[in-house]
Amino acid sequence: MPAGVLRLYAQENDAPLFLGEISLPYTPSGQTVRLTTGRAFEINAERRHIMYNRSGLSKGVIESGHELIIRSAKTKAVTVTVSEHIPGDWRMLSE
Repeated sequence: MPAGVLRLYAQENDAPLFLGEISLPYTPSGQTVRLTTGRAFEINAERRHIMYNRSGLSKGVIESGHELIIRSAKTKAVTVTVSEHIPGDWRMLSE
């Protein structure tokens, strides 16, 4: 599949309804492409790197702090699932 923008539409009342778009890299034949649809535009997340420390720690060890702020413009409560891949060998110190 060539690289480019993929736009998703659904039919609603005999008219196309724009669901969203995603920019995809070149994908070799036989590989899996995953699409995420249904994201709420009223829900926003901001991720900030708030702390970085190597002082006094063993060689190759760092402490790194991150903050995730989730905002909703909706009037009703919503459930948000946060999924993040953190590579390497790590341990959660606090949450």
